[in-house]
Amino acid sequence: MAETETHLCSELIQLTTGGIRRIANLDAIGPEGCTIFASEPLPVGTRVRMQCLECPAGIRNCASCLIRGKVLAERTAIPLGVELDVRFDELPWSPERWKPRHLIQVQGTIAAPIPQVEAARNRSRLQKPRPAV
Repeated sequence: MAETETHLCSELIQLTTGGIRRIANLDAIGPEGCTIFASEPLPVGTRVRMQCLECPAGIRNCASCLIRGKVLAERTAIPLGVELDVRFDELPWSPERWKPRHLIQVQGTIAAPIPQVEAARNRSRLQKPRPAV
């Protein structure tokens, strides 16, 4: 597996599509794209603009965090709403360009399932439902 560079965060952002502004949660961000949780689905291919709600540097009318992109994937993620994968249009993102609060760098390969969790999943699949009395 290839090593990837991802930054996890939990940052409220303004997500704009077709002139409609929504509040969403930026969950993860990397050089090429990000993952966002939103309250409403957006079709694959939708053009989006993302911007921080409040500048982490305290700059009024900040535009350094303005990023444009396109929705590549959309998944229902109850109870969090809808998970959107967005690919950036512009130059690759970097923390030097815009650093959301609560940013944590995660570098490595995709983790394998934790053995105890995987074993519990397998046990639950093998259990037969009990008949109603």
